[in-house]
Amino acid sequence: MKHMGRDLFAATKKWLVGHWDEIPDFVIGCSDFDLMLACWVRLQYGIITNKKNIIEHIFPAEIPRGYIAHQNHQSHWSKPDYQNVAPGQKHNRLRFKEWASKNLPQLKFTALNTL
Repeated sequence: MKHMGRDLFAATKKWLVGHWDEIPDFVIGCSDFDLMLACWVRLQYGIITNKKNIIEHIFPAEIPRGYIAHQNHQSHWSKPDYQNVAPGQKHNRLRFKEWASKNLPQLKFTALNTL
């Protein structure tokens, strides 16, 4: 089953240090920080992300499916009593929306700051 989440980001130390201040303050391990990072890496290659292509892995910004394994499980933040109310999730979604308003203004978010 396709999922739009990303499980691995890799960069050289030089590149990461040079771009560190471009990354919003996220709660790592909560949802949505990975989506923003994927959009950001794509922009480095001139690839514009939209709601349709965010689920795809686009080379050279992303490696093809099959190189990274992820155990299939329900994420804690997608559980009905936690979804859209977890503090870290709400924080990350707002940071992503703010980042996108400057860098990908065509990317539209819902009232809950989701794509």
